Order: sequence, then C-alpha cells, then structure tokens
Amino acid sequence: MSTNIPVTSGVMGRKGRAQDAIAISVQFGKWIREQRDRAGLTQEQLAELAETHAVHLSRIEKGRTGTTRETITALARVLRLDLREALNKAGMDQPGDVGSLSAIQQELLQYFNKLPFEQQLDLLAIADAIWRRHGQGIDDKVFNIKKK
Repeated sequence: MSTNIPVTSGVMGRKGRAQDAIAISVQFGKWIREQRDRAGLTQEQLAELAETHAVHLSRIEKGRTGTTRETITALARVLRLDLREALNKAGMDQPGDVGSLSAIQQELLQYFNKLPFEQQLDLLAIADAIWRRHGQGIDDKVFNIKKK
C-alpha cells in the first residue's frame, strides 16, 4: 500500500522549502496537463487509465496536492512519458540513479527507453519470466504490467 507523499522529497521546515515545493507541484501539474492535452485525453479518461480518481488528478494538475511514485509511474505509462523525466519534473529523487550504472547498463537503458511502449512491455515480460524461473519476479505494480 502506498501513501500520499509530497511531490518533493525532504523536510519542509523552512518557508523557502515550502515555497519551492509548491512551485514544483504547480510546474509538475502544468506539465502533466500539457501531456494529457497533447494525448487528447480528458481528466476522467486519464484518471481511469491510470487507475486513480479524477478529483486527485485535477488537484495534481492544479498543483494543490502531492502524489506517489506509483501514481506518477501510472501517469507516465498511460501518457507514454519517460519515467525518469516525470520523476524529475515531480522533484523526486530517483533510486538507482543512472550515474551508478555501468557503461553497458546505461547503453541498454538508453536503447530500452527508445523502444516503442509495446516492445518495452514485451522485454519486461521476458525478464519477468526469467526471474520467476529463479524464484523471483518483477513486482507488477512497479511496472504496471497487466496480466492477460
């Protein structure tokens, strides 16, 4: 179960940080709305596809609320956005920063991000099958993979 967290990370003890958090929330919300408009979706349609509530999406777009990584991931998936860019726009730190990857891992990640969405899902399904064979597996909620 995920909890709502502010769009930015860190403690908001100072007025300046709180103002920065509000500014980031507003900018992120405007960016999400632009991406939704570009995709030709209504708030209701995007909310349904991202499995969230239209009221919550409206508050995100207006910069009036924070959101979770799970919601940002779902919005990025539906709008076919680069997840790293979406997290960056939301002011969230990203675990497993690309800088910590080897050169070959960075090259593979760049190649993966250039693939069409359906091919990305196919590769994730293959990786999931391999990991499950070894007693592990990809957390479906992380990648928002829909089982057929």
